[in-house]
Amino acid sequence: MYSKTQIFNLACSALLLSKEIINPDTDETLEARTLRKFYPIAFNKTVSDLNLDGLTTTFTLEKHLDYPSDLWQIAYKYPTTCAMIRRIRSQVIKDTRLTMIEFATGIIGAQKCVFTNETDAVIEFISTDVNLSHFSAPAGMALATHLASLCSPLIVGKGATSLRESLRKDYILFKAEAQELDREENPSIDYDNEQGEWVAARTS
Repeated sequence: MYSKTQIFNLACSALLLSKEIINPDTDETLEARTLRKFYPIAFNKTVSDLNLDGLTTTFTLEKHLDYPSDLWQIAYKYPTTCAMIRRIRSQVIKDTRLTMIEFATGIIGAQKCVFTNETDAVIEFISTDVNLSHFSAPAGMALATHLASLCSPLIVGKGATSLRESLRKDYILFKAEAQELDREENPSIDYDNEQGEWVAARTS
């Protein structure tokens, strides 16, 4: 739905600027250079914070070594394009406390790792490479608003404090709308899962 150019121009609009950016990668105005500088940070922070089913990617982890500690049987290499891990995929669509596969992250030497006892682990994660065309309308607005907030002191100068507070409120609204739309497109019944946990705990 979105392109980088649209995100940059929405950010300019959120900053109350009349500037239009034609090419976000080559424009050398102060506004474009500042947006370009903060864009990777804003992108990774926003996709992690939104944590949407619709932006989730699956990936088979690459083993780093066996028995990295007394607590874990396997250490896998942490994916280089991972903004955040949502879960290790189990046999159910939505995990409960009974089905969730435990994992942790940490560093061995220079290698960031995912620790778990699951063999051939497949993760569901939010990627830093997710295409903007997959963003819903409110998700794209959330990204543009967060980008504008990060850039406001360097672009706006005086008045940035009050503007950032307004942008923060807008971001919270767009985030809620994006997450609500994501729930509608990826329905699940939490009550049934919770009831299943209660029954299983008392009948096992």
